[in-house]
Amino acid sequence: MNQPRIAEEIGNLAFRALLREVAAAPKPGLVDRWGSGSHDDMDFMTFADSALVLEPTFAALAAEGFRWGSADPTWAAIGFCGTSDNPSGTPYESLVDIPIHSDTAFLLALRDIGQKGEARMFEATGGVNTHKGALFILGFLAASAGVLLGAGLRPEIDGIRRFAARIAGGLADRELPVASTHGAQAFRTYGTRGVRGEVEGGLPSLDYGALSILRSSPRLDDTPCVHALLSLIAVTDDTTILHRGGQDALTFAQKSAMEVLNLGGLSSREGRFRLNQMARDFVQRRISPGGSADLLSAGIFLVEVENQYSLAGSRPVRTRRAPWARAAISFSPPYTVSGGRAFPR
Repeated sequence: MNQPRIAEEIGNLAFRALLREVAAAPKPGLVDRWGSGSHDDMDFMTFADSALVLEPTFAALAAEGFRWGSADPTWAAIGFCGTSDNPSGTPYESLVDIPIHSDTAFLLALRDIGQKGEARMFEATGGVNTHKGALFILGFLAASAGVLLGAGLRPEIDGIRRFAARIAGGLADRELPVASTHGAQAFRTYGTRGVRGEVEGGLPSLDYGALSILRSSPRLDDTPCVHALLSLIAVTDDTTILHRGGQDALTFAQKSAMEVLNLGGLSSREGRFRLNQMARDFVQRRISPGGSADLLSAGIFLVEVENQYSLAGSRPVRTRRAPWARAAISFSPPYTVSGGRAFPR
């Protein structure tokens, strides 16, 4: 595979995911193409400028991942073919090649690229935080997709998430107790682990309906994106909501999202009416589900990458057994999605 082309493609898919997220409407409390929701300091064009300036960062992260994966396929395959810390898998000793790279060194390389990208984002937006959370999540995913492609592994959604979770392992415990971000403050007050916890856990919030909605949609337009967002709001301990309104606001947001879903969302007259009411309530209470919006971008990106590279990954990893011994990530959603409706279990 051609590294520059792969990096450019992944960077473009991340850019498109950010644009699809901000354009989707109506999104209660959030900036979309219809308005600025609960925000006074940003609009659609602010997000468009931010997404545009971040595209090269995502491409650079993907290129770095591709370089590491192609240089050391065995390191890339850890977790898919087992590790010395996983007795049920294949230990290091049974691999033909011992990994020469380390997760810690790779994380440091990604952090440097990400921090430079964040600085460019703030420069483009005049200091407004448009995509800091999305950059964190999509950055890990773009780099992980690059690693898998470089190693000749299929960039399937579960595989990308599992690799990102491996690299991010321990970040929340190391950083949240001492950081000064809104997410760290929410952790100390409410115990929620924010974007760090999401990446470490393999983005579990996507499995409570959002990912299945996006995966089953032939086109990622308003309806699937808004429904996926509502699914995320309903189950996510959104640190942006907690920062702005506390636990009461979060409980209100989650209940409102579930009500809209159970009425059919954009697919029914009742759902649309309740969604408009929800949007008015969010603006009045200054609620903004920014963390859920970041996860929506991640879901869109994962689906687009899997579709783009569905036939990729023909080069085998040098191990003594099949490298793609993948264990599925499983979660228990509180409702199932069928025909555009969410039904409580």
